[in-house]
Amino acid sequence: MFWLHTEGVAVWTVIFLLIFVADNRQYVTAVLIGIFADGIAEPVGIAFGKHKYRVKAFMVDRWYWRSYEGSAAVYLVSVAAVVGGSIWTRVLSDLAIWMAVIFVPPVATLAEAVSPHTWDNAAIIASSGIMLQLVDLVFR
Repeated sequence: MFWLHTEGVAVWTVIFLLIFVADNRQYVTAVLIGIFADGIAEPVGIAFGKHKYRVKAFMVDRWYWRSYEGSAAVYLVSVAAVVGGSIWTRVLSDLAIWMAVIFVPPVATLAEAVSPHTWDNAAIIASSGIMLQLVDLVFR
């Protein structure tokens, strides 16, 4: 149960930091990516994951398996969440939406791939939120 509590604290800390740091509602899109991309990756990996890689768990001496198929699901769902979240929040310019579709999914996928097991949701939300803010600042 320890990892569950630490992940919950980490996720909410990241969300609150993004709310206060973001100059717009980009945290909504980052949370959508975290919820849906991370939520869909595991069932896809379990059902279709044939190509595995190992990740360490957070604060325990144990290894877990993730799959490239699950990571591909993170990428695809991130694309959909960026488009849907950007349309819903209406804070990005058209150019920024295209740039977010190019830059945010690879960052979210990499964050999920390298983050410790159980802390991937916080890593996805944090990295996606930061990248969305950078895209917004550069391509406003």
